[in-house]
Amino acid sequence: MNCPNCNSVMITVERNGVEVEYCTECKGFWLNVDEWELIKNALDIKGDFQDIMSINTYAPADKAEKPKNCPVCDERMEKIDAGGFILDRCLRHHGVWFDSGELSQYLSAKNGPEDNTVYFLGEFFKQ
Repeated sequence: MNCPNCNSVMITVERNGVEVEYCTECKGFWLNVDEWELIKNALDIKGDFQDIMSINTYAPADKAEKPKNCPVCDERMEKIDAGGFILDRCLRHHGVWFDSGELSQYLSAKNGPEDNTVYFLGEFFKQ
């Protein structure tokens, strides 16, 4: 699977029983619904994947980054404002792209102290 940001081949990494797609070049993460549920349960995060998929606040055009395509279906993803985080999500619900640093920041905002998220993701993934 290629990275929607830099088109490098992503690797599948496993941490605490959760596998996610990770780009070693730009340090972004691709999460699908199953991966999100595993992370949510491991960190006891409130809310679920549908919360991200049902956000209807779109990123302002002047703050939007370059367009990205879904690594699963290759369709253009939409940019959403997830409470201060501009995320890219597949319109077909294949997953959500987190640019470098966004996953730990987003999970920490949902979960509380960043220490729990960093511990879960591992120091390697702290961006």
